[in-house]
Amino acid sequence: MRRIDYVSAYRKALEENVSEVKKAVLTRDSAMLLKIHNYSERFNLPEKFVEHKILKDNVFANQFAKDPSKQSLHQKIAADFISSITEVVNFAQLPASGGDACYICDDGVVRKGVCSHGLTKSIDFYWEYGDCRYFAAHKHTTYEGGAQDNQFNDLQAFLENASKSTLANTFFIAIGDGEYYQKKYTESGVSYETRIDYMNSNYGSEFALAATCNDLEEFMVAHSGNRMIE
Repeated sequence: MRRIDYVSAYRKALEENVSEVKKAVLTRDSAMLLKIHNYSERFNLPEKFVEHKILKDNVFANQFAKDPSKQSLHQKIAADFISSITEVVNFAQLPASGGDACYICDDGVVRKGVCSHGLTKSIDFYWEYGDCRYFAAHKHTTYEGGAQDNQFNDLQAFLENASKSTLANTFFIAIGDGEYYQKKYTESGVSYETRIDYMNSNYGSEFALAATCNDLEEFMVAHSGNRMIE
């Protein structure tokens, strides 16, 4: 089965962002000129030297380019990957906030907008496969750290609430992509092979689980049409 490729897509996006930086220098974009001026002042370098370095040295130009990871790139890659799986239909990337954002609340019910039922992060994706509907929260995390742990906590809260759902023919997936979720994890003296395993062991249910994008197609093939109303 196909496997998601974040690395190539990230590199391509970074190359495009670097090209935009160079274009901005050549067209004398005011925002870029201000960045160059500030950089020159900070490091006591001539502005023309900085401009020349940007145009000739991609590594140097990276400092002025937008970081693709801060442009929701990983979520877009995941969305493209899932929507292209054979027989996935009605795929939607849902709003992250506002009145149309969807949440799985602590009573296992999906609601739009703000509610007082133990909100987690908003649901990122919706799609259908066979007779089943799927709601997913998505995170791509690589390194260890406080912000990364917060992303991990978001997926746990999503999965804990989702495990209470009694919706017919409906699955909830906490998608954890990246090295962070594949590392060994220990909690309360118990060791788990991966953080994915930890989430499934502690918060998963038959119809709510943690997985990677690479696991989805096999799971959907195996479970299509199997869920009944509880």
